[in-house]
Amino acid sequence: MSGGESLQSRLEKFESIGASPAKAKLDGNYRKEISDEAYEAVRRRKEQDVQERQEREGIAKKPERWVPVINSTDSEEVIQLKKRIQKKEEEIQDMLKRLDAFNAKLGQVADSIVPL
Repeated sequence: MSGGESLQSRLEKFESIGASPAKAKLDGNYRKEISDEAYEAVRRRKEQDVQERQEREGIAKKPERWVPVINSTDSEEVIQLKKRIQKKEEEIQDMLKRLDAFNAKLGQVADSIVPL
């Protein structure tokens, strides 16, 4: 008896006892397709949940940028500190823009990868 016949006979045995998914399990690709679909559905649902939560909490909107106001009554030390804060704030904003661009690119790459 060849391997194909043995596989067919096992399939018939499983089907005879009412195990209808036996053929799909023996196929192999069916399980992968189902797991891929389930993974994608869970991923989409999680993204949607996060987005909805952020919208509810008002997190989705980016916070206003704080710009230190330099007053004429400020001492030289305070003025220097406010300038340093402003410079750091600009660096942070630049990093956030780069991070957003990276996340967008990463999302594109992740969407293009076929799960194994």
